[in-house]
Amino acid sequence: MAVFLTHEERAADIQSLKALEDEITELAGHINCATYRFLKLLAEFDRRRGWRDWQTQSCAHWLNWKCGIDMGAAREKLRTAHALEKLPKISAAMEYGRISYSKVRSMTRVACPATEDSHRPSGRAPRAA
Repeated sequence: MAVFLTHEERAADIQSLKALEDEITELAGHINCATYRFLKLLAEFDRRRGWRDWQTQSCAHWLNWKCGIDMGAAREKLRTAHALEKLPKISAAMEYGRISYSKVRSMTRVACPATEDSHRPSGRAPRAA
């Protein structure tokens, strides 16, 4: 059975969906910002060998033990965190919530300081308000 909405009900539904979309994309931006901060802290922790105090084999092992991150994912987070230190433009885009960890992870596999402009995505991205 088909449900017919009045013009006012349809307008309210569209407005409700727009508000939901706005909240989702804003939250995605905040998640990107928080992930950026996590990666920056992680790179510093690894550089300072904070994980050695716990007698673990590596920072990836420490992440697995203390944060519950799978070893493969832990190694990839560390690789990405250290790569961001050499890519200021990609790093800034993630810091401001415009690029997700997933995209940054891919970009840092191929980008270098001389080519990072060509690897930054264009178009609309989540934003942190």
